[in-house]
Amino acid sequence: MIAYLRRQFNESFTQARYSRLLELVEAGTGIPLQFPHNETPVFLPRRLVERLCRYGRELAEQLVHDPAYMRESERAIPGRWRVPNETAQPLFVQADFGLVRDAAGEWDGRLVEIQGFPSIYAYQLFLSQCYREAYALDPSLDSLPDGLTR
Repeated sequence: MIAYLRRQFNESFTQARYSRLLELVEAGTGIPLQFPHNETPVFLPRRLVERLCRYGRELAEQLVHDPAYMRESERAIPGRWRVPNETAQPLFVQADFGLVRDAAGEWDGRLVEIQGFPSIYAYQLFLSQCYREAYALDPSLDSLPDGLTR
């Protein structure tokens, strides 16, 4: 998405660096990889990331403030998976977007799904560090949106 970063990455890509990425992931998780990993990170403009964050917040707020939706969501969870003392609203919400070009040719997001489990957050942060190390990426490239920090 950021053309010069993509070009720099492609020009410096080697199979050895990709192998190093996979080694770092396995070493950091302590288990053999269970699924394929992308050879490359995605370089998104901050403006697009900020817009996707805003979309995700707006969608999540619509859902958690809709009593009918919250009732239906609660009913959809089988009894054996219910957790005692559950909070009234989810503690974690993940909005997944597909990227498309809008009518003006600009990148934008379209909702794919909304999930409510936290395991992806730690892994994504860990994986971004592995990409940085394996490919010697500029440490100023930020993988956390909205001013979040490690």
